[in-house]
Amino acid sequence: MASETSSISDINNKIFNIILSDIDKGIQSEIPQPIVIVGVDGSGKTTLLRQLYNATVQSGHSSVWMDGRSIFSVKDITLHAGITSNSVIFIDDIDFFFTRCSYSEQYELRSLLYNEGAPMIIGTVEKILPAFSEYKAPFFEGLKLIHIPPITLDDTNGVSFSDPEEQERAQKLLRLLPKTIRSVDIIRNIIRNNDNTALDITALISEFSPQYKQFYQSLPTYSQQILSAIGNTPAPGKLLSDIRETTGLPTSVLSIYLRNLCTAGTLTVDKSLKKKYKYTVKDPLFGEWLSFNPN
Repeated sequence: MASETSSISDINNKIFNIILSDIDKGIQSEIPQPIVIVGVDGSGKTTLLRQLYNATVQSGHSSVWMDGRSIFSVKDITLHAGITSNSVIFIDDIDFFFTRCSYSEQYELRSLLYNEGAPMIIGTVEKILPAFSEYKAPFFEGLKLIHIPPITLDDTNGVSFSDPEEQERAQKLLRLLPKTIRSVDIIRNIIRNNDNTALDITALISEFSPQYKQFYQSLPTYSQQILSAIGNTPAPGKLLSDIRETTGLPTSVLSIYLRNLCTAGTLTVDKSLKKKYKYTVKDPLFGEWLSFNPN
C-alpha cells in the first residue's frame, strides 16, 4: 500500500511560504507588487492559491477569491472584489483576463494596482503570456512571476512512495506522464489499488483512455493511420519509409499529414539525419495507448 504520511500538496510548501511572506510584506507596503504563479495543468496551482487564500483569511486580512473565467473587464474585478486598501485578491486562471482584454483594459488594471493603498493581486496562469513578455505590454514590468517547477520522484518520497518497490513502480509510470502533482496523485491511486505490478501501465492507460479515444476519433483517417503506425516507437522515432510501408500511403500524402501532426504538437520529428527524418508521438502515454489499441 502507498504511504500517505503527508499530503501530496505539501510538495509546493516552499513556494507557499515564499508567497505568504510576500503577501505579509505587500499588505504593509504602500504599493504591493502583484504576483503570478506559473505552472502547467495539474501542477497544483489552484490548490496552492486556495491554501494562500485560506491562510490570509485566517490571519484576518481582507481577502477575495475570484475565478478568472468570470472576468471580462477590470470592472468585473473592482465590482466583485470591492477594492479596499490592504486587501488581497486571489484570481485563479487570471490568464482569461489577459487573453480576453485589450492592452488598454490591462493598462487600466495596472493604473489601479500601482497606486498608494491599492489591493494586492495573486493570480495563476499555465504559461508566460504576451502580456508579461512583450516589451510594450502593460505588465512587461512590475509583476513577480513564480514558477512551479516539474516534480521528480525524489520530491514525493516520504510523501507518497516510501517503500522502495513502490518508488520503482512510480518511477516507471511517471516517465509516461507530465511531471505534476496530479500525475503523482494518479500514480499513487494506481499503486494503492493494484498489487500486480504487471498491470500498472494497463491501469494508467485506462485512466486516460476516454480522452485519448475522443482525440483520436476527431482526427482525419490518414492521421489516425499514421499515429497507429508510429505508436510507442521510442526516440529517435520511426522512419518515413517505415511509416509509408505500414500505412500504404504515398509520400506526398504522408508529408502533408506528418507536417500537420508535428505543427499541432502531436508528433515530434528528429531531423538530425538528412532525408531520414524520424517521428515519435510526443505524449509517451498516448503512444502506449495507440499500441494497446491497434487499428
